[in-house]
Amino acid sequence: MSRPIRPRVVPPPTRRAPARNARVLIARVLIARARIARAVVATAVAVVAALPLAAPGVATAAPEPAPGPVAQEPTLREAAAASGRVAGVRAQGALLADPAYQVVAGTEFGGVDPGEEAAWDVVNPGLGRHDFSRPDRVASLARAHEQPLHGFPLLRHDRLPAWLSQSGLTDDQLRQAVTDHLHTVTSRYAGQVGRWDVVVNPLTDAGQLRDTPLLRRLGSSYLAESFRAVDAADPNAPLYLAETGAGDVGVKGDALYELAAELVAAGVPLDGVALQLTVAPGEVPAGLARTLQRFADLGLAVAITGLAVPVTLTDGEPTDGALEQQARDYAAVVEHCVAQPACTEVSVGGVTDEPDSWLPPGTRSSDYLFDQDYAPKPAYGAARDAFL
Repeated sequence: MSRPIRPRVVPPPTRRAPARNARVLIARVLIARARIARAVVATAVAVVAALPLAAPGVATAAPEPAPGPVAQEPTLREAAAASGRVAGVRAQGALLADPAYQVVAGTEFGGVDPGEEAAWDVVNPGLGRHDFSRPDRVASLARAHEQPLHGFPLLRHDRLPAWLSQSGLTDDQLRQAVTDHLHTVTSRYAGQVGRWDVVVNPLTDAGQLRDTPLLRRLGSSYLAESFRAVDAADPNAPLYLAETGAGDVGVKGDALYELAAELVAAGVPLDGVALQLTVAPGEVPAGLARTLQRFADLGLAVAITGLAVPVTLTDGEPTDGALEQQARDYAAVVEHCVAQPACTEVSVGGVTDEPDSWLPPGTRSSDYLFDQDYAPKPAYGAARDAFL
């Protein structure tokens, strides 16, 4: 039997200091601009509709007073919450000190994924040596905006510290090092995390377990052992298995389902699966609904994470048609989540198009909901409306 999904624990609110940087005000204006424009247009339409029609030369009665102000549209965060879900975002260290970034990330999203800032090789660069300065910055931003940390990554195949293989550890010492890492990190942030991504990307595209030092030395049992270690350190937080490119029915999607089913059958404390999606224009996975349903049938929650919809650029800029397709794709993914009761979250891979992108530094991109000036794109409105 699957265990009940545990409630998220949201940290208490923290008072924020007043913003002093002009970029904060710019960001707020840009975010509000689209809402204000829509409100003005709606009011104008209502006024015109209220005017009586008359033949030329025929006097008309004075128009009725204009209606009151149109209610402000909800933020993405508010829209997702209204559907019982979380709109999350993956943080990027290079932007965390930017006041404009802080405003948008804190206002528009309901959960923050520390991402690369919390990788094992970052927080534990040497045997017995820890440095939590980078994930602490993310946690501080989240607390300031009353956001839980979502998708905190613990064991990811390409972010294992070099000393695991270079320090001459025996198999038992390696197993203990993994347990110590998991206990140290989860104990530090317990109560602030709404979703731990315990094991990230354990599968190859061929559906096999990745050949990592952990698999070679400890065998596949390291997966179940890792979940149990995290559960012991933070028993109230949901524990997830995360994978990239498994949102469709196919070799990798089937392998992830089978792995999750094995863990559930073995009584491993697994609460959900995080599906990391990058969607090519117009190519939302045809089997996404079925994928969500079969994990739900296992009694697991599902989060759609790291969502990115790259668009083709023309002369360095996205065309109107490309932005419209991007909006449709974001809306389609959110609609799939809203239609599935077990889907708890849609989290995007970044706030702005650049430099907060999964592409190499300096590469122009247009993947996310806000442009490089923090102005909302058509995809923002489409994703928000799809939650409602």
